Amino acid sequence: GGTSRIYFTNGNNDPWSNLSLTDAGAVQAANPGLLVFLIDGASHCDDLGGRMTAALGQARSQFEQLFASWIRD
Repeated sequence: GGTSRIYFTNGNNDPWSNLSLTDAGAVQAANPGLLVFLIDGASHCDDLGGRMTAALGQARSQFEQLFASWIRD
């Protein structure tokens, strides 16, 4: 099987996101074990820092839910 349990987050203001996976539909079609989340208004590494916006909160919450399900399996 393919690689799974990978969560790609990219800010739509991050110039490095062009080097990442950004098309969630294409990624899911190629490998359903990979997830992509585009964070509106975020820049490079915002998802790892302390800044909080609604979009960052949503990305972090989704990761927490994914991680909880991954460690249960």
